[in-house]
Amino acid sequence: MIKKSKFAFSLSLFIFDLFILALLLYITIFARVHLFPSFLPNIENSYIDMKSYSWVLIFPLLIFLYEGLYTKRFTFWDEVKYIWKSLLISAIFIIFLLFFLKKSHEYSRLIIASWLLVSSFILPILRPLFKKILYKLHLGKESVLILGSNKSAKDFYKAVLQEDNLGYDIVGFVDDKSQIEEIEGIQILAPLKQFEKIIQATKIDVVAIALPNKKSEEISDIVNRVLYKVENVFFIPDIKEIPIVGLETRYFFKEDLLALEIKNNLASRTNFFMKRAFDYSFSLAIFPLLAPFMAIIAFLIKTTSKGPVIFVQQRVGKDGEVFSCYKFRTMYEDAEERLHEILEKNPTLQDEWIKRRKLKNDPRVTIIGKFLRKTSLDELPQIFNVLKGEMSLVGPRPYMVGEVQEMQEYEREYITAVYPGITGLWQVSGRSEIPFEERIDLDIWYVRNWSLWLDIVILFKTIKVIFKREGAY
Repeated sequence: MIKKSKFAFSLSLFIFDLFILALLLYITIFARVHLFPSFLPNIENSYIDMKSYSWVLIFPLLIFLYEGLYTKRFTFWDEVKYIWKSLLISAIFIIFLLFFLKKSHEYSRLIIASWLLVSSFILPILRPLFKKILYKLHLGKESVLILGSNKSAKDFYKAVLQEDNLGYDIVGFVDDKSQIEEIEGIQILAPLKQFEKIIQATKIDVVAIALPNKKSEEISDIVNRVLYKVENVFFIPDIKEIPIVGLETRYFFKEDLLALEIKNNLASRTNFFMKRAFDYSFSLAIFPLLAPFMAIIAFLIKTTSKGPVIFVQQRVGKDGEVFSCYKFRTMYEDAEERLHEILEKNPTLQDEWIKRRKLKNDPRVTIIGKFLRKTSLDELPQIFNVLKGEMSLVGPRPYMVGEVQEMQEYEREYITAVYPGITGLWQVSGRSEIPFEERIDLDIWYVRNWSLWLDIVILFKTIKVIFKREGAY
């Protein structure tokens, strides 16, 4: 029954992708022929025949299948990555095939490129919605049993809850802590020694093992006893504060040895060049779009309060070099004097300032400044810092000199190893609500786990946070 359910889930998803891709292809052809003919050169009749283009549908579907988009479980952003990767490979295959068969003159490359581009934005939106419908129909859902009740087990449970796209349903925990009846609202079903009975009784599909206090021999025994009773097993090691994005496994067959290969991604010159190239090209591309909004903001600042439009402050950049960081002015001219006066009179605000380096109801901030801070638009001028080579689009926050001096030595080494960013991990994780020390931890995690894809994900999440106005003041 379970296998039939999963086959129906995969088949439904395949048919859905086929339908959406075909529909978008038809819309693209229709738009090219009927909506934009005056802006583009005329095309022959053969170009508008949907049947003549239908063969291109096979490429993304086959690559989706190869990448596991019908058989594996992905988090939302991992799924987006594989969809984009598949569509890009499809474009390369189609263009190469047309060139090799000398058929490029018979097909509109603009139609094909537009179709794949539109699909890259529509599919990541519609696919998760369709999956939710299938999960509600009890297609594709997988039941998960967690062995253990420690912090790693709880963190895994929370991670699964935040990722609806996975389609996991936590059945419960199994652990020897009999004095605890439930964790995070989920029951402890039985002692650990009875986990096999629980698996059989509740028809478990996936087991997550989070037992850091067990010896390696005991873990191996549990894995071997579980593996042939369920479809997948997660082993969650109690390893913290090491780079995990891009981590690779290496297996040495002769010695029966498993090794984890951890890479310093930003130490690679190729990766560093890719990041800088992305910074410059993206900044130059969006600057013409931002310029009119920046001009309006500058006008509003100038006409509503005294002082310069741009606030310049010394911040610490890559390799510890101090640079002038640009922001739209959001405070009154005598802001520093006001701050000292406020903190001296109010011990509660002193604690808030020490903890977050910000005040929630800051009397120094102008009316326009409150809006700019809430939407993070005050940081738009930092695009000039990016173009000057002083900052990056994504990175650790640009810390003040005094803040860096207060950090521990290893924290300073991480923070100053890369260019600070206009946005970063801390800004999409709660922004001003996050205590200062946690911001540093998030920035260090970013440096350890950097990838170009991580930068892209953070940029998209930044847009969401700005529109929702979460955690900023």
